[in-house]
Amino acid sequence: MSEEQVLKTIRVSPVVPATILLSINHSVFVKRDQTNFTIEPTLSVEASEVYPHVKYTSIEEYLSHFA
Repeated sequence: MSEEQVLKTIRVSPVVPATILLSINHSVFVKRDQTNFTIEPTLSVEASEVYPHVKYTSIEEYLSHFA
């Protein structure tokens, strides 16, 4: 579905819960709002700095269990 088709479906849908779901889907899958932003360097913090007592597993370490 193109973005125009999704927006048209949202506008003509008579059911309010459907329009909410369609709006969220448009935001997430079409506009990619969940990944289309930048974090200011002054606000970003590495998780290991916030929780130094937690042992984190790297992606490589996790995936090595499947090799």
